[in-house]
Amino acid sequence: TLALSKSDPLAVALKMHSDDANVRASAYRAAALRREPQLLTPLLTRVGPTNEPDVELRCLLVKVLQIVGGREALKGIADHLEDPDATVRISAIETLAGYQEVIAFALIVRCLQDENELVVSAAVSQIQAVGSLNILRICTAMLKANAEWSRDAAAFLLASMNLPDALPLLVAGLEDSTEAVRKKCLAGIDKLASQGYEPAMVELAKAGSEQRDDPGPLTLHIKTQKKLPTIEELFS
Repeated sequence: TLALSKSDPLAVALKMHSDDANVRASAYRAAALRREPQLLTPLLTRVGPTNEPDVELRCLLVKVLQIVGGREALKGIADHLEDPDATVRISAIETLAGYQEVIAFALIVRCLQDENELVVSAAVSQIQAVGSLNILRICTAMLKANAEWSRDAAAFLLASMNLPDALPLLVAGLEDSTEAVRKKCLAGIDKLASQGYEPAMVELAKAGSEQRDDPGPLTLHIKTQKKLPTIEELFS
């Protein structure tokens, strides 16, 4: 790896396509040592199980993308949240947490409904590490986003938290243009009210009878989308 890190960037990029997993691993590590932005493009061509069949190397690739590309690699890292292997998805969650940005946090929130319990646990751990005050600040920004998936993810998290301080955001979410967001916010208010939180009971009473009927299960509407948002949608 050390010798390869001193080679021409083109040589490093070419070895990323080797049939030998050990050679590819050396190339990825060399790219991380070099930290040259020009290596981001060849690294991105390796994203996904079709392009990189080795699970351990996909986990490594996630880390290398962050080192080499920084924010420019965010979409490539996020793509790993759709990886068929839970280990890779967890690696992506942990890497996204390092960005400490609203968009990265929103993508982590999406993982709360992953079918794998270990992935969900990894997402919960990263969210808890942020702290309730910062969660509320971040969710405030997420609820103002143009992207529906961001507002929906925030509504799901707020409705799941059982946090009285989240009530104003849940109430504001009742005016969202998307039904799935409104239902999650209403379910969150209903949950707080059922625990005897009086302000939530008042807000629930204020809601129209049509809204109060069957708030429905807390499900992330984003899961109905087959593909992740484009890079433009991520940063809209």
